[in-house]
Amino acid sequence: MILTGNYIVNNRINLLLVSSIFLTNICIAEESPKFNVGASGMIVGYNDDDGAPYKINAGYSFTENLALEANYLNFGDSDRFDGTGDISATAYSIELLAKFPIGDFTAYAKFGNSWWSEEGSVNAYPWDGTNIQNIDKSGNDFIYGLGMSYAIFSNFSVKLEYQKSEVNNQTANPVSIGFDLAF
Repeated sequence: MILTGNYIVNNRINLLLVSSIFLTNICIAEESPKFNVGASGMIVGYNDDDGAPYKINAGYSFTENLALEANYLNFGDSDRFDGTGDISATAYSIELLAKFPIGDFTAYAKFGNSWWSEEGSVNAYPWDGTNIQNIDKSGNDFIYGLGMSYAIFSNFSVKLEYQKSEVNNQTANPVSIGFDLAF
């Protein structure tokens, strides 16, 4: 094999181009944060204002349009039959987000799975107070929803979400408002 001046120059140009593309991708990746953490207050049909339902999340953005998020949801407490029982519910979820940025706003759709647990007691016959049932159940269900966020700063945004889910065959569709901090 005989190396000529053109062969060496062409390889150096190719190496320079590949290096430039690689460095450009690194710089672009550093401009957009990949990780985020956040918290939200929830309004849940399951809750009767006897607690403060909330959600805590952590996520990773693969691209500008695709992310993965893990959540802890505390649905709060629910009194049944005019205060003759008390039940609380929590859930963990993993959700895939399809994001659609529009300037400082981002609309997104979420789809995933939640693992819930419900505990407490309820009086099945409130008029006689004799049949109290203890509840300690857990399960899993699909969770999905829509949301919108607004970037106040490059790494801080506020968000509004609606999700569809169930806990022990009861609707627990939280509407939440919160924030995300990206880094």
